[in-house]
Amino acid sequence: MLSGRVEAARYTRRVLLGGALVGAGAAADRLLLRPESPPEPPEDGSLNVKSFGATGDGVTDDRAAWQKAVDAANQARYGGIVVGPPGDYLIGPPGLVMPTNAQKPIKLQGTSMAGTGEIGTRLKRNGPYTLLTAKGTGTAGTEVNTGLSLADLTLWGADASGSLVILEQCAHVTFERVRLAHSADPALLASQLWNSSFYRCNFEGSGSAPRAIPAVLITSGVSLTDTVQLTNCIFESNAFDDLVLDGAPGKPANAVQLANCKFERSGGVGLTFRNAQYSGMVGGSMYTSSAGPCVREEGGSFNNRLVGVNFASNPSPAAPQLVHLVHGRNMVVVGNSFYGGAAANVHLEEGYGVATVWANVHERLASEAFVADARTAKSGLVQGDRQPVGGSRGGNEALADLLRALAATGLIEDGSKP
Repeated sequence: MLSGRVEAARYTRRVLLGGALVGAGAAADRLLLRPESPPEPPEDGSLNVKSFGATGDGVTDDRAAWQKAVDAANQARYGGIVVGPPGDYLIGPPGLVMPTNAQKPIKLQGTSMAGTGEIGTRLKRNGPYTLLTAKGTGTAGTEVNTGLSLADLTLWGADASGSLVILEQCAHVTFERVRLAHSADPALLASQLWNSSFYRCNFEGSGSAPRAIPAVLITSGVSLTDTVQLTNCIFESNAFDDLVLDGAPGKPANAVQLANCKFERSGGVGLTFRNAQYSGMVGGSMYTSSAGPCVREEGGSFNNRLVGVNFASNPSPAAPQLVHLVHGRNMVVVGNSFYGGAAANVHLEEGYGVATVWANVHERLASEAFVADARTAKSGLVQGDRQPVGGSRGGNEALADLLRALAATGLIEDGSKP
């Protein structure tokens, strides 16, 4: 019996000592060896910047609070939503920097893209630096920054230099209802951007005419930019060109598509295709009040298109041409309406390749030529008819022209033939 009680006591002592050692080890892990992971966001994945110390008073530098929230979202298991309540958030240098090669969805969510003095969520800078940067290293197929999204925000550049937003080697980026305004350099500079979309975004008051800086520049690098969609976006009152698609030599910007976008009062050209391919604009409107055209194609671009766009020029002074094809091939200009080019609505320069200009509606033409074709070797399907000054083609005639043009391409059957 005695030996049994001794053995039981020994067993109890071993258990107690073991428990104590385990507890001590866990405490040591917490205090010395393995710091605790940041708290997981709530079930909806939201991280309120006010919880990280942001004030939104427009004076206090809230960069650290926003950056901590972004980093916490990146460290969470499934990413997170960084929520900015209504306020004016000063983001000091070096601006917000997304984690390099981030592979988790990180969303910056505001309340509206309101302007100055209005209720909304505004992030602003106060000097020459980038407000938001997202980059990948691009050393391997997976090493890109993926899953960044912004919604219901105003990004304010204070008319300072430095691109407002830089996206480099990024994929699956989404901007919804984001206003990018008043940057002396591009409000958006995107290089090697893939499978990304911009919906109902405004690009305003940006760029520089003296330095020939556009409001938005989409380019390529080691790899080409591929598959970018801009839908229902507005480009307005920018100092120079609104949007330039300028891929690197041999790596043109590919499949950049605009749908139902509005370009108005550009200080230069609305849309420039420069080293771009399989890109274009469908629907929407372009209005120029400068001497520059609405659209220019140059730099060896090819297989781009303009379909169903309303083009117009300020009558005094009117732009010499609304679509200027300088260098490239296979541009399609079909089913558009034109109002007010001083010399010609569509001008093809000597050396331009094959073009299709067909079934367009034009009125109040200041000259007698709808299409001015300066090419010695004319090729393609170019409709060179004209209307008298102040005249226009009727809707039924234009529709018939469009149907015949589509039939000529083989896309539909020509119902006028037996």
